[in-house]
Amino acid sequence: MGVQRDRDRRELLRVVPSPQPPDPVVPPGNRNAWRRFTAAPRKHDKRLTTRELEVLRCFAEGLGTEAIAARLSISRTTVRNHTQRILSKLEVHTRLAAVARGYSTGVIGVPRTS
Repeated sequence: MGVQRDRDRRELLRVVPSPQPPDPVVPPGNRNAWRRFTAAPRKHDKRLTTRELEVLRCFAEGLGTEAIAARLSISRTTVRNHTQRILSKLEVHTRLAAVARGYSTGVIGVPRTS
């Protein structure tokens, strides 16, 4: 009788699925509420736009935000927006590092000295 019981127990374990962890407690109407708070995956195009390249070249010349805005006839806010996009695309934290990355990757040319 003991052998039959062991066999029945093994068969029962094989047939009955293991318990799944319970769903987190979320009210029924809010099951997909988390989707509102997660950022949609964005395609990251690492190429700089023409205007961003112009701003990067101005960085290489050592121009500040005001001077870049005057030279390119854009607002200081626009220069700052371009700066943030350039830093993000080049994966650096400073303007100087952006210029160095631009030189090393060939995005901008190294100035010739005579």
